[in-house]
Order: sequence, then C-alpha cells, then structure tokens
Amino acid sequence: MSPSAVIERERATNPARGPVRPGGVQIDIVLAYHQAVVRTGLRMLLEGVSDFTVVGEAADVEGARECVRAHGPDVLVLDLDQPTGSALEAISQLVEESPAMRLVVMSSRRDPAFVRAAIAAGAQGYVPNAATEGELMLTIRRAASATHTLTQALDTSVSEHLSPSSPCDLSPREVEV
Repeated sequence: MSPSAVIERERATNPARGPVRPGGVQIDIVLAYHQAVVRTGLRMLLEGVSDFTVVGEAADVEGARECVRAHGPDVLVLDLDQPTGSALEAISQLVEESPAMRLVVMSSRRDPAFVRAAIAAGAQGYVPNAATEGELMLTIRRAASATHTLTQALDTSVSEHLSPSSPCDLSPREVEV
C-alpha cells in the first residue's frame, strides 16, 4: 500500500487526522529534528494532514531559530535530544524570540524532570518518540490552541511528580489535561 493510500485510510478511520480548526485554518509547522530520516518521516506524516503545513525543517537548534525567523510558524516541533547536547536551554530563548509561536518537544527521554523542565522553559507540549501519530497530531493541535499537552503515557508519570510548587506552575486542570 502506498504512503498516500495509508494516509487516506488513516484519515478516514482516525479522527485525530481530520481538520479541527474552524474555517480550514492551517497550522504552519517547523520541524527541528537532528536525524534526517526521522525528520523526513515526520514531514511526510504531517503533510498528509489537511490542516497541517510543514513550512520549514532544521537539523539543529540554530537551524530551527533561522526557520522560525524566516517562516513564523504556529508550532515548532523540536527534538530535545541534539547531538551537541540537550536543546532544553534553547526552549526559553526560542519562545522569547517568537512569542506567538508554540513549541512542542519530542524526545526519547520520559523522565518527569525533563518534561517539567521543558514545560517550565515554555514548551506547550511534550511528545515521547514512542508516541502514536495521533498523539503527536493532537499535541500539535492543542499547542496551536495554546493548551499545555502531555501524551497519555506521560500524563500519569508526570502528573504524579507535579505539585503546586513545581517550576512549571500548571493549574490542576492543565495537569489533568
């Protein structure tokens, strides 16, 4: 089965793949992932969704910064696990430089401390690399709507570690979502 046939079949059977923004508004996305094959796969996946447009790609944080400046995306999907070290420090800078942009982190790290740190730095969502495509798409959509989102797999482990004194200052409802 061709990739486009798979996307069409998924669109018909998976509500996470259909358009949800009123008036057919597109969500412009920049992908920043250090592994080219993963970045290409993400682009192919997201371009198959009717309300997503991938407007730029980068292999590292500096490339992401340039793409964000050039394209002004709604959402930046940022790989936390960069070969030169964690991109965690760059999150607050990227969000400060582009306050209208929302940032979604992808990472192989599932440690609640990393999730809390990413959210505290300004990320709207955190998606483990093992997440389903539906979870990724839902996280991007919620981030574009300025809603903090954790995938279901992370929600349980992270919400146990969040407290009113945690650095990310999520409301009880945000933790629940």
